[in-house]
Amino acid sequence: MIRFQPVPSSRPVTAGGTAGVSAGVFGRSRRAAALLAGVALCGGVLALSPAQAASVGDRTGVAMTLYQTGPALIEEQRAVQLDKGDSTLTFGNVSSGLIPPSVRVIPVSGPSFAVREQAWRPARPLMQDLLRASEGKTITLIRQVDGKEVLEQAKVLRAEPEPVLEINGKIRLGLPGAVLFDSLPPDLPLTPALTVSADAASAGAGVVALRYLSGGLVWSADHVIDLSADGKSAQLTTAATLGNTTHQPWNAVKLALVAGQVEASAADMMPPPRPAPMAVMSAAPMMEKRAALPEREAFGNVYLYTVDRPVSLAPDETRQITLLRADALPAKTVYVVTGAGSRDSGDEAAVPQAVPSFLTVTNSGKGGTGQPVPGGAVRLYQSDSKGQARLLGSTQLNDLPVDGSARLPLGAAFDLTASGRMTGLTKISDRTQETSHEIVLHNAKASAETVEVVEPMGGDWKITAESMPGKRLDGSAAVWSVPVPAGKSVTLTYTVRTTY
Repeated sequence: MIRFQPVPSSRPVTAGGTAGVSAGVFGRSRRAAALLAGVALCGGVLALSPAQAASVGDRTGVAMTLYQTGPALIEEQRAVQLDKGDSTLTFGNVSSGLIPPSVRVIPVSGPSFAVREQAWRPARPLMQDLLRASEGKTITLIRQVDGKEVLEQAKVLRAEPEPVLEINGKIRLGLPGAVLFDSLPPDLPLTPALTVSADAASAGAGVVALRYLSGGLVWSADHVIDLSADGKSAQLTTAATLGNTTHQPWNAVKLALVAGQVEASAADMMPPPRPAPMAVMSAAPMMEKRAALPEREAFGNVYLYTVDRPVSLAPDETRQITLLRADALPAKTVYVVTGAGSRDSGDEAAVPQAVPSFLTVTNSGKGGTGQPVPGGAVRLYQSDSKGQARLLGSTQLNDLPVDGSARLPLGAAFDLTASGRMTGLTKISDRTQETSHEIVLHNAKASAETVEVVEPMGGDWKITAESMPGKRLDGSAAVWSVPVPAGKSVTLTYTVRTTY
């Protein structure tokens, strides 16, 4: 008999092979556990004929390619024994996230064959399947009475959506205790299985390659930037964060990572794994002593990273691999205020607002990476006067090519404020007008700073007057770099003529 402890509806039932079944069904009785183990093995034999079970060996030479978006590509090899004519090959130990239409079985050595058809049976929650197979039949309930197990017979009237039982002539909704089933249905898949019908030209042993796409296996780039004390250089460490939500182990696989955008169906998209293990988040010099960096190569419009050692991923594990490092990227903190002078002329001076700050890093120079940096989450740190690292902020880094620059938001500057308004409006014609604006910048810091003032423009525009020289920014805005002395305020004024 099989003992099954019901799980509350808020918790999913796990069924991923005999190990998963044991976790769901083993109770406190050793006898029930022993019975379960025997029946589980019998269930595996009932599901497959002996010829099928012996026809395909264990997977070897597993190669895994992970993408930042979309499914993973899995390729492995299996030893097979083919009969002449029709042979049925059953591949066990495949990913639970397998995408059936992507499956290809390719002869590597041995008899040639043609694939006639293939079928995919994912593992399902055991409790509902067992109850469904027991509808109209009697099962045994195990209930606790005064600390002892009491067996009770119940007839299953309905399995779904909520079990309905008949116990001693009365109707009971739900399961009042653990359940003993007499046997497993012969067609109940305990683990995911792929079955392939092949027409072989001759009988004999051979090797086939199994290739398919799978959800539940993804990677993302995670960056750490340590900013120098003077803010002029940044140390970058990039790690590949690997995630496995297939509920099965992947041992000693040959791993490759694709950085860049690859088109994929929305149904195949998987969320990036979080969080990263703390043990891998150590300093870059320590990581450098441990392992070489993955080899990188251009591959079409994307980049391919090949890890030089086997990688293992446990079920539901998140793992990090150092991808690249840079010791001293050129860096600069910039302050940018946008659209401060667009208030109506009738308004009083606007309430001062904190000026947003950004860190600009450039992927160039002797201390650069010398290679493109894949986009991903980035966390920025800087040490205080006592050498203690402090978090400056976290944001998203877009793909950064060689010699490219990225502007990363750091939040608002505490001691830099800006206020602005429109001070005048003159109508020149039905389609042309002239407006005047002022922006007041105040610096309460102990050091002088430069603030970049960006004013969006529309229509056909021209600056006719300004208190300091600015420049045109791609036709859609004007920009001024305004030096603001420590403890001082500076007012920028400008007039713009616009034709709509």
